[in-house]
Amino acid sequence: MILISAGLHLVGAVEMNFTDTPAPAAIDQYEEQLIQMATTTTYEDMLTWLHQEGVEVSRRTLARRLALWSAQKLQISTVNVRNEAAIEQLTQAVDHLFHTQPTYTDTQIAKRLQEDHDIQTTTHQVKEIRLNQG
Repeated sequence: MILISAGLHLVGAVEMNFTDTPAPAAIDQYEEQLIQMATTTTYEDMLTWLHQEGVEVSRRTLARRLALWSAQKLQISTVNVRNEAAIEQLTQAVDHLFHTQPTYTDTQIAKRLQEDHDIQTTTHQVKEIRLNQG
């Protein structure tokens, strides 16, 4: 028991029990959905979705969980659109923006692809494509 006091007055007492095993984090309940979302969704969008589900976690926690679940190492072949034409379109669009907008970050490229071409991709996928293209 921890006693909390302010000056000479006892303000309250808090009992702490360290023998209980901690409950799994609420984020773990959404592992399957988050792994699936990681192929097409940004961290910010996943955090917003989690917030709507009543789960509050930091970006860092989300990234750690995705790494733990091996979702962060997805290859471009796991892009939600599974056909070669869609992958080629994404690759060409990334290549075009990378070479015509040299100051754009991978995040800006992903955002422009969504806004201008309605192509859903992640910053990680843009980086992977950019590095594979040389």
